[in-house]
Amino acid sequence: MDIARPDIARRKRIRTIVVSSVVLIVCAGLAYGLMRLKPAAVTVDRGSVLLDTVKRGSFQREIRGVGTLVPVKILVVATNVEGRVVNRYVLPGAPMQPGTVMFELANPKLAQDLFEAESQLKGAEADLANLKAQCDGLLFQQQSATAQVRSDYEQAVVQNQANQQLSDQGLIDAISVRKSTVAADQLHSRLELETKRIDSSRLTAKAQIAAQDARIEQLKGLVRLRKQQLSELQVRSTIQGVLQSVDVEIGTYVTAGAVLARVSDPKTLKAQIRIAETQAKDILFDQKAMIDTRNGLIQGHVIRIDPGVKDGAVTVDVALDAPLPAGARPDLSVDGVVRQENVTNVLYTGRLADAQPDATVSLFRLQADGVTADRVPVKLGRISVNEVEIVSGLKEGDQIVLSDTSIWHDRAQIRIK
Repeated sequence: MDIARPDIARRKRIRTIVVSSVVLIVCAGLAYGLMRLKPAAVTVDRGSVLLDTVKRGSFQREIRGVGTLVPVKILVVATNVEGRVVNRYVLPGAPMQPGTVMFELANPKLAQDLFEAESQLKGAEADLANLKAQCDGLLFQQQSATAQVRSDYEQAVVQNQANQQLSDQGLIDAISVRKSTVAADQLHSRLELETKRIDSSRLTAKAQIAAQDARIEQLKGLVRLRKQQLSELQVRSTIQGVLQSVDVEIGTYVTAGAVLARVSDPKTLKAQIRIAETQAKDILFDQKAMIDTRNGLIQGHVIRIDPGVKDGAVTVDVALDAPLPAGARPDLSVDGVVRQENVTNVLYTGRLADAQPDATVSLFRLQADGVTADRVPVKLGRISVNEVEIVSGLKEGDQIVLSDTSIWHDRAQIRIK
């Protein structure tokens, strides 16, 4: 018969628990050790990275931008009258001279307006001639009446003098003398009144004729305006240059003031370059600049800084201080460099990829063996086109990797062979 052995079963359970515990402890230790292990250093081909040495000295600070050449003077060709475009005589790129006919418009109403204005002018001129004749007739009538009154007055004076003599001889009474004196005085007053009427008639005629002359001048101006509007149906260039663009098609009905085309002078150009907004704060008026047209370098200076920011950049206008090279034309792509101050007695190195002024970045610095590179934090300062100032984190003679190392962002060390 079997005999129960409970102590054996108990020992087996204890052994199982102990073994399991040991295995768990070993596994936990291995996992912890693996977690503490650093990633293996990446090996990089030396020819695939750009290395530079930290130097102490001076460099010319410059800010780079890209842009295009644009005309300094652009004539916006607009129509002063409304009408339908019936002809277009030029295409973009065509040379323009003052007076070159560019478009022809049609507007029958302008011809009708001119006819009506000329008819009104002729009517006003006829009215003026009629008014002068009427004024002359009235003046002649007044002069005739005045002459008659003067004759009567002179006769009354003679009669009065004769009566005075007869009265002195006692041949007539004093009443007759008095009557002749009163009659002469009345005619004298009437003569003065008629004379004033002549002057008044002259002034009235002059005022009426002046008013009619003013109306005629007004109508002459209207006729000139209508003729000018009719002539402006032919749209002409007013400057010498090149047709930049055409904004209308044949058959389009345009209103007064509508833009038809743009003419530019290709001999007077300026550069418009776009500067990153982080560097635009250092741009000042009249700073020297260099424009690369890829067919020559041109000296210039800053003449305008756009007050706004668009797409992370600020537009800067640069006037060109030297003749344009052959082949320079509007919309030509150019590179621009605006020169800043001279930075002296500082640590600096070559320009880093995506470097920003006053930023802190992580760089790989080579150790003494020239193979191992450790990641170190570096504080940057002022930035130029090809140089960047080192504020802290490196010392003179250190070799660093300038290339973009973002693909090794999780590595604290790389090997360069």
